[in-house]
Amino acid sequence: LPGIAQTPAAKSRSVVSIDDDLLFSFGPRTGELIIRLAQAFKILTTEK
Repeated sequence: LPGIAQTPAAKSRSVVSIDDDLLFSFGPRTGELIIRLAQAFKILTTEK
């Protein structure tokens, strides 16, 4: 995304990238999304 590199999140390498299809759909892969997000947030909150 244009301009994302200038944000505090990008500068601190705290941006989480998730596939749009996984993020905006509800179905059998929703559990996978929840696990990925939980892992990403855990990493981001314990790094600092």
